[in-house]
Amino acid sequence: MKRLLFKLTVLVALVLNGFSCIAQPEFSGTVALGPSYMPINIEDESGVYAKTKRSWGVAGYGSVGIDFPNMPFEIYADLYARSKFFKTKLPCEVDYVRNILLTLNPGFGIRLYMSRKWDATPIFEVGINYDLALYKGFYGWDKNQINRGVNNTFGIGVYDDDEEDGWVFVVEIPNKNSFFNKEYTSDGGYYYPYANIKDNIFPTFWIKKFFKF
Repeated sequence: MKRLLFKLTVLVALVLNGFSCIAQPEFSGTVALGPSYMPINIEDESGVYAKTKRSWGVAGYGSVGIDFPNMPFEIYADLYARSKFFKTKLPCEVDYVRNILLTLNPGFGIRLYMSRKWDATPIFEVGINYDLALYKGFYGWDKNQINRGVNNTFGIGVYDDDEEDGWVFVVEIPNKNSFFNKEYTSDGGYYYPYANIKDNIFPTFWIKKFFKF
């Protein structure tokens, strides 16, 4: 029994010692506010592009990360809000319709450090987020007019160990083929206004700065 207790004590001591060497977390954060641009091309079944004007928006971004200095990675959770305002006139319509898109995207990711020994360290990010959207379009406030879902994010940047901050260039790739929901109906299944609309969604780009605290 004494030998078993001794082995258990040694095992617990080794585990705690190993955990203390690894788990010395530092925290990182990001807060950003800037312009938002989400390019969308829209055309009808004949290939005629719809007209879009006055396209602008504002985006806010925030994240909190947990970094283990003795490990080559950091885990972070992020949240960003994005707005887009534009007017669109489809080929069959006469007047422009005001479109309002408001999205809240919670997500998480992992940040990889190429080396912990360099003053300027290349870093890579991989993450996902989900669209929680409100939309006002051709049929008023109805989020079912558009597709929502998971987006992938990829980033590349550099971390300055002396300043304890870094810059990352991020590209977001949506996992949906179209902006409008082609199965949307406004009258119980008699008319599907977006069924013959083709729209192309392009990746979104931004630059963020994070810091350790």
